[in-house]
Amino acid sequence: MSLSMMLRNTRGIPILDVSGSLDIGPSIAALNDRVTAVLTDSKPCRFVLNVRELSTMDSAGLGELMLLFRQAAQQNCELVIVGANGSILQALRVTRMDGVLKLADDEEAAIARA
Repeated sequence: MSLSMMLRNTRGIPILDVSGSLDIGPSIAALNDRVTAVLTDSKPCRFVLNVRELSTMDSAGLGELMLLFRQAAQQNCELVIVGANGSILQALRVTRMDGVLKLADDEEAAIARA
């Protein structure tokens, strides 16, 4: 299954909904390109990555999340990951990335996050 993305804005905060698989290959580059474009064009102070519909993610996908987190931070933008559950949340916990990345249970919490 490939990666699908849909960008929308809520109260001026860009939210990128991703679904499918985030694994080594074209999906990594596509996600990186999309997030980079939003960070460059909009220069938001917060960016929400909604992974609720993400079915699988491999180690390359985990690495990409860290790269995006760092890229956002370098532009004074807070990247918040929403909806990590099941195997995605388990992968974040096992690698202890859940202690580094900013996670929220839902969009409202991500948007309201101070």
